[in-house]
Amino acid sequence: MNTQFHLKTCLSELDTLCAGISALKERLCCSDKKILELGLIVEELCANVIMHGGTQGASEIEVKLEKDEDDLILTVSDDGPPFDPTRSPVVDIQKPLSQRCPGGLGIHLIQHYTDSLEYRRENDKNIVSIRKRLGDG
Repeated sequence: MNTQFHLKTCLSELDTLCAGISALKERLCCSDKKILELGLIVEELCANVIMHGGTQGASEIEVKLEKDEDDLILTVSDDGPPFDPTRSPVVDIQKPLSQRCPGGLGIHLIQHYTDSLEYRRENDKNIVSIRKRLGDG
């Protein structure tokens, strides 16, 4: 199974994307829990591109999903400024809220709900590749 989504860089596109991801539950043969986690991952990645791309932000976001046995390979690419989520500072979720810096929780959640996270910059595009196990719950 291979599926692609193309989004304009506006937040209203995220609802359509998440609905499209949810509609894939049967084709992906995964649990409600896994499809919710997948929706969260995709939404956070795309929201980061839209909200933090700056004035020279991306013009389009491409989301590709490819099922490989019990794993899903998710690739999100955009033509915005370089940003490597694998180099984001680790968020100390044990600290009281009053002692934490704002931000970073989205990437923390992405890392928590994925089995692997890779970044590369190629042809002036950010390419984030994620592998997520869909089996076992």
